[in-house]
Amino acid sequence: MTRQYQALMAYDGVELSYDPEALEAIADRAIELKIGASGLIMAILGGALLTPLQGKISDLFGVNASYLVPLVCFCVVLAYAWYVVHNSVEKLS
Repeated sequence: MTRQYQALMAYDGVELSYDPEALEAIADRAIELKIGASGLIMAILGGALLTPLQGKISDLFGVNASYLVPLVCFCVVLAYAWYVVHNSVEKLS
């Protein structure tokens, strides 16, 4: 996945590099909290389901109403982040 981000940034002439120790720490933390696949699942759902859903809502109710789809998604992500942070703080205590 890091190579994909590097390729995306290269389109804008930006060289993106990662510290291998930082990537290892992130992976260890994700394994510890058991959230490793969550981001991948959310990315797949975001691209495969939510974009067509937003298009359908736009067709039915107008463009302004279609922006409720990403708003709801951001609220879900925010709630999930709060849940993970809240539970990881309890685990550290």
